[in-house]
Amino acid sequence: MKYFTLVAATIFALVQHVQGIYFYLEKNQEKCFKDEVVKNYTLEMTINILDKDITDYYDRNLQKQKDGINLFVLNSDGKQLYNGVVWPNEQYEYDADKGGEYKVCVSMTDSMFDGPGVSQIKTQVKFASEFHRDKKAAKSGEEVHHAEKKKEEADQTGLKQGHFAPIRKRINKIYKKILDIKQFQNYEREQEEMYEANQKKLASNFFWLSLFQIAVVVGSAAYSVWNLKKYFVKKAIY
Repeated sequence: MKYFTLVAATIFALVQHVQGIYFYLEKNQEKCFKDEVVKNYTLEMTINILDKDITDYYDRNLQKQKDGINLFVLNSDGKQLYNGVVWPNEQYEYDADKGGEYKVCVSMTDSMFDGPGVSQIKTQVKFASEFHRDKKAAKSGEEVHHAEKKKEEADQTGLKQGHFAPIRKRINKIYKKILDIKQFQNYEREQEEMYEANQKKLASNFFWLSLFQIAVVVGSAAYSVWNLKKYFVKKAIY
């Protein structure tokens, strides 16, 4: 367990992290999480059990280092850095001597499901590098912000391809917005063309309807005149 140290602190004494992820773990089920870590930064994590009945059960009946949570830590090369059983609701740290993407996988020991009616366990993992501490600065009593350290390394080593990733993301986001605007403009243009076509069709239909109504009126008038003429002719005969 080289470089791996247990910090005896509960969830209320944790350093700042991003909001934990909530999920349910069943027996023999494993969940994995990834995060980018800069060299010489402490990889901090905690796995919390959120069901009080289960926490009461394992506090009374289970043993540390034998029961609890199976924890695996792997680096960007897939090399296993740690494999062991840890106790829930406590903070763990791993000193990262190599930067890159780190992976943490967790699963429950079978004994965690020995409690009455336990089929799944509500779990929370806090695992992030945004506010990780530099281990050298921590030894000297200083707290170094993760982003400040990255800027300092950039000044020393020059720009790398990874530093352009945020710019590429912004460009892609702007490009996507432009495409959305163009698509919306095309949609508006199509709707306008459809509206004009419908207006022309409606005007044409209205014109022919007007002609039909005029024809009906003229025909009705002619028929009325013809009937009146016929009536007066009969009157004259008799």
